[in-house]
Amino acid sequence: MGLNNLFLIEQQLIERVRDNMPSLKTVASASVVSSKTDIKTLCDGVFLIPGAGDAQSQSGSVALDQQWTVIVAVRSNFDPADIDTTAIQGGDLCAQVIQLLHDWSPTGEYFNMQFAGHGNAYFGAGYGEFPLYFNVKSVFRGLSQ
Repeated sequence: MGLNNLFLIEQQLIERVRDNMPSLKTVASASVVSSKTDIKTLCDGVFLIPGAGDAQSQSGSVALDQQWTVIVAVRSNFDPADIDTTAIQGGDLCAQVIQLLHDWSPTGEYFNMQFAGHGNAYFGAGYGEFPLYFNVKSVFRGLSQ
C-alpha cells in the first residue's frame, strides 16, 4: 500500500512528541497558532509545519524527500539575574525533540527521520520560537499504469 496523504505523518509526529514530553502545554499543527492572538498562552509548546519536498520518479512510484519544521515555543524569561534565559529553556526542549525524532521510524511508507539543522530563533511579545528541521523520505507507489 502506498502513501495516500502527503502530510499523513503529522499526527504521528504530534503523538510522538506529546506522549514523550508530557510537560508541554501544547503539541499541535502550526495552524493552531493562526487562530490565536496571544501565542504565549500556548507555551511551552511544539508546533509542526510541513515543508518543501523533492520528488524523484521511479518505475511506478515517486520517492519524496520532505522537510518538516518543528517549532519549539517557550514563554520568555525576562529576569536579567536569572541564567535560565528564554534561549536556554528553548535549547533544552529542542535537544529533547531532536532526541525523540532523529532516526525515529514512523509507521507506513516512511524511512527514518533525520535531523537536518535549525533556523534562526524568533522572539515575540512574551515568547521565543526555535525552529528545527527534519527530513523524512516517503514513497508514493502505483502512480503509473
